[in-house]
Amino acid sequence: MAINSLMESGATMDQQNLTDELHVCIKKMCENGLLKHMNSCHKETLEAAFGRFSELGLCYSQVY
Repeated sequence: MAINSLMESGATMDQQNLTDELHVCIKKMCENGLLKHMNSCHKETLEAAFGRFSELGLCYSQVY
């Protein structure tokens, strides 16, 4: 949902910063019982998701 919102608005963000923020938010969601599986909040999982979303054309990744 976060990636979709960013793409729709045309916003850009450093992937590491976004991954860090998503990690914290997903961790809080797990602690509050909103998500069942803690592996959803692993940074490696989030980074892999960004790679796959980029392959699918759902987001764009640019290396500086």
